[in-house]
Amino acid sequence: MADTTVWLSLLNNLPGIITSIGTFLGILYAARKLKAGQDSAAKVAVDSKVQSDQKLDAIHGLVNSALGTSLRSAALAWRRVAMLTKDPEDIGVAAAATKAADEHDERQAKLDAKKD
Repeated sequence: MADTTVWLSLLNNLPGIITSIGTFLGILYAARKLKAGQDSAAKVAVDSKVQSDQKLDAIHGLVNSALGTSLRSAALAWRRVAMLTKDPEDIGVAAAATKAADEHDERQAKLDAKKD
């Protein structure tokens, strides 16, 4: 008799049990889709950051190159002015401009060595 009562109880509650299992499977499915969406969003964010970093590196390289060219041009111009005027102040400015260009080249060489 006890076995019959257990089976009858299970049969009476079967719709509720099936509904609970269906709800659980639905939640599990939704959780997996959410995780997949999060993984996809994370990948997009990482890819965007990598692309942004690459662009910034390229821009930084171009700016440093232009700065180096400007410093070298200024140093050359001031050396020529100093050669013509022989003014101690012009000679000092020429030396400072040459030093600035050399220091820039040294810093750039260190950065380039790190990239390789």
